[in-house]
Amino acid sequence: MKHRILGSSNLSVSVIGMGCWAIGGKKWGAVDDNASTEAVKKAYDLGVNFFDTADFYGFGHSEEILGKALSSHKDAIIATKVGLRWNNKGTIKHDLSADYVIDACEASLKRLNREVIDLYQIHWPDPDTNISNTIQALQTLVDQGKVRYVGACNLDLDQLKAISQLDFFVSYQDRLNLFRQKVKKDILPYCQEKHIAFIGYEPLFKGMLTGKFKKRPNFDKGDHRKYKGRFTVNFDYYKKQVDLLRDIAERHKLKTSQLALALLINNEGVTTVIPGAKTAKQVEENIFAAELDDKVLAALECEISEVFV
Repeated sequence: MKHRILGSSNLSVSVIGMGCWAIGGKKWGAVDDNASTEAVKKAYDLGVNFFDTADFYGFGHSEEILGKALSSHKDAIIATKVGLRWNNKGTIKHDLSADYVIDACEASLKRLNREVIDLYQIHWPDPDTNISNTIQALQTLVDQGKVRYVGACNLDLDQLKAISQLDFFVSYQDRLNLFRQKVKKDILPYCQEKHIAFIGYEPLFKGMLTGKFKKRPNFDKGDHRKYKGRFTVNFDYYKKQVDLLRDIAERHKLKTSQLALALLINNEGVTTVIPGAKTAKQVEENIFAAELDDKVLAALECEISEVFV
């Protein structure tokens, strides 16, 4: 497994990480905790050392699964997030207030069974909180040794510029896949200029880029993809392009998902991508994308240039 340094930190992360939203058990249909635990352990055994979660995923359950699965692997690098607050009724609100950030960090540490969080990320902006209050709380957590480094997700460029001035800020996370490449215009160049690690989430377009959907899927109740346009009114449009991608992949004895991931990590400025997985088999398929050599990737990029722009 190839590794890259996470921005200005001293952390070396695998170019293929593991996104852990699905293993939280909410919003992704049926999820089996035993299968999730097996998937995390398989990822670690195959060289993945970067696991990305959030306190919001499964309302803490994803962190609990990670904490148990990686209990004997303290060298694994865990990134989690803060900023979406929920109550017992499941009502969700944005909250980056100083008090909440401190309390949420303590709760995440307990669920993860860790004394320190490697990378603590702002999940979404909070329009009702002055960012200076959030920064003060994050500084306190770093000073107390409860957080090593800080990152952020889902900001616009001006917001990123403001928070990236902090000494302990090392990474930025946003959507990046073959259908969503907006960050290449300004965000990714800024991250390169400032030596900020870029973490790409949703690299398989919530599963569309796996190529496994031959017809419009009927997702289980509770799976948020059931209402996504890419799987409903826009399905035929996306399927046509994915079919072209699958044809290219099969000519090179690859799975569609492996080709999609390999093309992303070959982008200059991309540090790691974090495809989700609910099973060990999915993990194994994802990881192979990191094994393709540069010559093969160059040939593939030429073939695919007319499909995705």
